Amino acid sequence: MSNEATSLQFSIVIPVYNEAENIEPMVREIQAAFDGRPEAYEVIFVDDASSDDSPAVLQRLTFGPMRPMCWPGAISRPAAPGWG
Repeated sequence: MSNEATSLQFSIVIPVYNEAENIEPMVREIQAAFDGRPEAYEVIFVDDASSDDSPAVLQRLTFGPMRPMCWPGAISRPAAPGWG
């Protein structure tokens, strides 16, 4: 799977707020959906100043197509895709 912008075909932007227990299952579902497919993709998680362990979970998932973005202050769910 290439991370080059020229070959990237899908960008999935996911806003996160206090979703620590849901992040890893979501990643597994996304990976299963793309498993065996030729399209290159990235997953951008935009954490909106979560007060739970979401930022720590996201930092553990920094590999391949996964890219966390953690904001120090709240930006709101509708604004998250614009930041991704």
